[in-house]
Order: sequence, then C-alpha cells, then structure tokens
Amino acid sequence: MIQLDMRGQSCPIPVVKAKKALKQPGAAGVSVLVDNKIAVENLQKMADGLGYDFSFKETGDSEYTAVLVVRKDQ
Repeated sequence: MIQLDMRGQSCPIPVVKAKKALKQPGAAGVSVLVDNKIAVENLQKMADGLGYDFSFKETGDSEYTAVLVVRKDQ
C-alpha cells in the first residue's frame, strides 16, 4: 500500500498524486492523508470513476485517511 501525505495540498493535487501512485507497477492501493473533506469527496469520485474500492476515516480534527484499493477483478 502506497502512502501519501497530502495535508496542506488543495485539490486537485491529492487526486492527481493518488492516480499517479495507482499507476505504478504492482500498486495494489493507496492511502492518502488529507486535511479537508473536499479532497476526500474528490478522491471518492475518482475511485468510483476508475472502479477502485474506496473507504475513508476521520483520523483527527479535519484530518482524514482515504484508502483506494484496486479491485481484484481488474
């Protein structure tokens, strides 16, 4: 699982970096730490559009960890 710390980065940077990370050879998923709900929503839209599994959890005050995982059937 690739981990990205995108706190302090405004959209679309977290989405662009996550998409790039998922294209790396052998990447099964990416965990993205962000500090705003909009980034979480945009990461979910990307995951839905590309067919990745998506989940997130609030890990602190205005801090979220979004996880995108390549589906096994892809």
